[in-house]
Amino acid sequence: MFQALVSATALAGANSLPGSPPVGDFYVSPNGDDANAGTLAAPFKTLQKCVDSAGAGTCTLRGGRYPDSAVVTAGVALQAYKGEDAIIDGSSVVAKKWTKTAPKSCIYRSAPYASSETVPWQLFLENMTPLTPARWPNGRLDDKSVFKPLVDGKGPLAYTARDSTFGNLVDDGSHSPSLASSGMDFTDCTVVLPLGTMGLNPIGAKVTSHSPGARNLTYEPPPGARFSIHPNNPYFFEGHPKLLDAEAEWSYDADTRQLMAWLPGCADPNTIEVRGKVKDYSLNVTSAQATVSGITFFGTTFGVDRGGITLKNVTLFTPTFNKRTIGEGMGTAATALRIGTTHTFEMSDSSVLYSEGGSTFSHVGKNSVFRNNLFSGSCYSVGSVASVADAGASNCLFEQNTIEHFNAFSGITPPMQGTIRRNVFKHQGPDVDGAGVHVHIKEQNGVLVEQNWMHDMTVKAIRFDRVNSKGATWGVNGTVVGNVWWRTSAAFMKGDKHTVDNNTAFGVPFKMGAMVVMMYDPKISWSKPHENEHTRIYNNAVDSLFNVSGVLPATPATRGNNVWDTDVAAQLVDPANFNFLPKPGSQIAKAGAGAYRYDDKNPWVPGCSFCSL
Repeated sequence: MFQALVSATALAGANSLPGSPPVGDFYVSPNGDDANAGTLAAPFKTLQKCVDSAGAGTCTLRGGRYPDSAVVTAGVALQAYKGEDAIIDGSSVVAKKWTKTAPKSCIYRSAPYASSETVPWQLFLENMTPLTPARWPNGRLDDKSVFKPLVDGKGPLAYTARDSTFGNLVDDGSHSPSLASSGMDFTDCTVVLPLGTMGLNPIGAKVTSHSPGARNLTYEPPPGARFSIHPNNPYFFEGHPKLLDAEAEWSYDADTRQLMAWLPGCADPNTIEVRGKVKDYSLNVTSAQATVSGITFFGTTFGVDRGGITLKNVTLFTPTFNKRTIGEGMGTAATALRIGTTHTFEMSDSSVLYSEGGSTFSHVGKNSVFRNNLFSGSCYSVGSVASVADAGASNCLFEQNTIEHFNAFSGITPPMQGTIRRNVFKHQGPDVDGAGVHVHIKEQNGVLVEQNWMHDMTVKAIRFDRVNSKGATWGVNGTVVGNVWWRTSAAFMKGDKHTVDNNTAFGVPFKMGAMVVMMYDPKISWSKPHENEHTRIYNNAVDSLFNVSGVLPATPATRGNNVWDTDVAAQLVDPANFNFLPKPGSQIAKAGAGAYRYDDKNPWVPGCSFCSL
């Protein structure tokens, strides 16, 4: 995966011990020269020269764009020069003349690309404003409308019917217009849908047959695609110029090798700098622990191979994006991580904006730390996890982060022994079977989900999961304490021997209740004897609490002091403005239930410090 980055580099440095990397402080600038000494007054030009010279020392980037790549094999610290914007850049200016397609049209075509030129697979305007690949149903990246839910038939996603099969999509008619009533012929477009389990494999597939007015179509799954049956899968179309019908969209005509764009306000792209993403990776860390601080990755990302990385005050802007619009592959290059056994992945005070693919970060290794970060605009194509996935990870601390505007099944799937504390999960769009905090079976043992807010999502707030089968294994010993959720689906607890204490939930539009604790019911085929028989459920304040058997555990050791079957919001001071303290004298205050105490003088606030609530 990193072949494009890896090159033979000789680490050089005077006065270093034989066999050890050099240690020094060097500078690099887009206006420098690799023949220079690498000082502040005479900086290098390329990242590779700087990191090679610095070894385990410091490489300071002066302001400007760095279009080159680097391989790091020693513990270098890359940092931006104080007060300057250093950008590791995976984009290039679209230096093409644009021509209107018709006198009164807002759509422009670029001059053709030669076969030897790299066609960009995502476009941006000034100030890092993303354009949206032309699509149906419409939605925009720049205003985050592509991450909205379906409301009254309007939204950026349509949904499949239950009788869809692998290679044959049947529309359920919930979107207005529906596939049939749209009047369009989607033949030769790309249909984008999550075929893998829980969004693990979001793919694009070429539509092979569709007729205007028909509610079904056929598509050719790409090689290696797997089909997992999720009723009512979300989907949309892109990858064809005929879908370009709204401002802030772009497309590509493969027959003429021309970009097409409709800029906001009908602007002329000849008068505005348009940039295009032309690179997947710009930094590869191999067998070393590198530090990156104060730097922006624009239209590109990094990879770690048997090493580690520490990110401080870093912005990853569209680090990954699919190439479906230009017809080159139906998947997405990920931020590829293979953390070494003696290395770590740590990220603080940073932002990940518009990350595409199945998961933003996966295989983060042992003892990873994510603190005070923003994840916004993740999983455009309906992926699996908006932030950190549990695969290849353990002992993860995920604290004081904000995860917002995402199209994933889950906000996070906590790794083994994970601590998920004081985060905000909000504005998730697709109506899928996931959760803000979705804990898989073995990962439930020892997980702590504490003092988080979850709101304005279609998925469940918190989910301790297992397969709905009578012979399935369940998870044990998870802790859910002090959380608040509203305008989202329920917390859904499967397994046993969990601790579910002092949570607050209200305004949950889920027919089964604001909190669901699964227990044995012989009338349900997949129900298991003794499920949640030993789970502790204390001091919760929730609008409604449901169990499939109709009763909760009866023993005081496992149930007590819950306030439920009541209007919780009416007992809180000002929930519309995020004040969830119980009103003095209320039932919740008297019981000492819920996530906050009525007399708390310094109530905790989740989310990143530079994010809005």
